[in-house]
Amino acid sequence: MTKVLHFSLTNNIGGIESLLLRVSNEIKNNKNLKFEFVTYNKNRLKYESALENNGFKIHHLSSNQIVANRELKKIFASNKYDYIHFHKNSLINIMPILIAYKKTSAEIIVHSHNTAPTMDTNGLKFLHYINRKIINYMQIKRVACSKNAANWMFGEKKCQIIPNGIDLNSYLFNFDKRRKLREKYNFKSDDIVLGTVGRMEKQKNQEFLLHVLKNLLNYSNKYKLILIGSGSLRNKLEVQAKKLKVIKNVRFMGARNDIPNMLLIMDAFLMPSLHEGLPIAGIEAIASGLPLMVSNNVTDELNITGAVKYFPIDSSQTWSDFILNHNFSRDFTTIKKLKNNSYDISDTIRTFKNLYKGE
Repeated sequence: MTKVLHFSLTNNIGGIESLLLRVSNEIKNNKNLKFEFVTYNKNRLKYESALENNGFKIHHLSSNQIVANRELKKIFASNKYDYIHFHKNSLINIMPILIAYKKTSAEIIVHSHNTAPTMDTNGLKFLHYINRKIINYMQIKRVACSKNAANWMFGEKKCQIIPNGIDLNSYLFNFDKRRKLREKYNFKSDDIVLGTVGRMEKQKNQEFLLHVLKNLLNYSNKYKLILIGSGSLRNKLEVQAKKLKVIKNVRFMGARNDIPNMLLIMDAFLMPSLHEGLPIAGIEAIASGLPLMVSNNVTDELNITGAVKYFPIDSSQTWSDFILNHNFSRDFTTIKKLKNNSYDISDTIRTFKNLYKGE
């Protein structure tokens, strides 16, 4: 049996967590491949029961890095792993990688999921680039979700690209289901529902969308905004929505496990992010056939089907002007196009198995 330890889960279901949950669900009955997970959270994760019910073990480490490093050494001393897979947004903290490299015989995989630190400052970027030099001297497997994410994490080093696959069949369009969902959430048939999915943190820049909505409401009250996700900025966004007097047209839906249904409700998907790797939320929106408006900071690798339009985020008026002058319609061919480009979860599972030699 091939035993893999994944670093690390957070309590928010972001892109990394979504990918690992999907992959784990698909390999839960695989007797040749066993996953365990690490989280820097002593409390139970929101979705921990789902992982436990499928037979996966979660190691809880202290949020204090010094204490966590001691705990990590104990885990390595009492467990033998074939692979230790680090899922990273940046290389700001590489101590766990160095410990695993020195204290275990496991093959180390570093997997890039982003193009900037979660907390984006010049000092942290400098630390990332210093640590990148260290990582690039190490004998490890390098993996990334996109070419831009690979360049951010590894520079010119050889790297395997693994697309963030999803269960494409879950996003098949169903007109009757869409109508019922819009009725359930009190959207009128002529409402234009804009939406986004993502952690409510600085990177995702949801506040920008509140300003876009304010511009649109100067012309019509039919524009609505769905914000899906949770995070530290939730309360601040609600306060800002009230301040801008758009709160009646905003739905804060929280973290959801029915993203395909939420996308069915929408007429367009907006992503004004400050930085991204290759966002799973964007892939999901494409699979649902939605037109996408995204910031110039999102990789052009996302435009797999031609459904994505790129805009600067220096002016919310630019976004609202496009929306006002555009008739949004769905593309019902996107699932086939995504399958042809290996974005189905079955392709991701196959690649992961090959990565671990776990077939």
